[in-house]
Amino acid sequence: MHSSELYSIGEFSKMCHVSVKTLRHYDSIGLLPSYKKNPETNYRYYTYDQMYQLFFIQNMKNFDFSLKEIQEMLGQNDRRRLIRKLEGRIDEFSKKITRMEMQRDFLSSFLERIKSGDSLMEARTSSDQEDLSLMVERIPVSNVIFLHQHKTNYINHEINFAARRDLVQIAKKNSLLPSGPFTATYHNPPLEQFFSDTCDYEISAPIIGNSDASICKQSGGYTALTSVYVGGYEDIIKAHIKMLRWIKENHYHVSGDISETFLITPIDTGSEGNYVTKITIPIERESV
Repeated sequence: MHSSELYSIGEFSKMCHVSVKTLRHYDSIGLLPSYKKNPETNYRYYTYDQMYQLFFIQNMKNFDFSLKEIQEMLGQNDRRRLIRKLEGRIDEFSKKITRMEMQRDFLSSFLERIKSGDSLMEARTSSDQEDLSLMVERIPVSNVIFLHQHKTNYINHEINFAARRDLVQIAKKNSLLPSGPFTATYHNPPLEQFFSDTCDYEISAPIIGNSDASICKQSGGYTALTSVYVGGYEDIIKAHIKMLRWIKENHYHVSGDISETFLITPIDTGSEGNYVTKITIPIERESV
């Protein structure tokens, strides 16, 4: 023992910067029993050496061990077991850090999507919607996770949230992180998705990092006519028709599957007038 001197619970509390209430609780559960208790006054007393036990308890609490786990460690006094416990806790913290980093990255991409859609929406007015702005651009290559579906009883303006939810679950199971907006790509002739009750399509989203998994592929790498549509999905067909008309009038032809990228969705806003969707139609010049 470092010292034979005994300290009252109040003195011990001040020395260790721990509340009297906490010390009483530790005593009552047998985690840190007082060294001596006056049978007449019921006052508790502690020794100097008990400070080491208390500091050990506080350290283990900082590492997220429960009081029950700490009590077992103190009772067993097994250094090898303690080392295994600490190694296990480090492994748990590493996994938590990885999950938190993924959540941070997902939140960052979500924020950027909202900002992008919001800035596009603010740049337009209701009159702009009638005069849909079109752009020919090169779509960059990106890694995406995708889910291919053939759906019956399909209604185009009813966005398939189930498919997007399933895609997120598949990504999690494969330790992948969707890092951008979801895109619906229609594997059918132009406009068919608006008139048919069946649809062959896929939902995809860009991911962080590379993956050789069968659920991932490269997308992009082509020239496309694009436009940003603001408004409810029931009228989005008007934008498709105008884009297809422009393609024909300017001597292009559709060279791939048409897609819609959902920048601001019903999940993000309560107003249909605030939905923002980017339409992408792969094109090539007509041969002369």
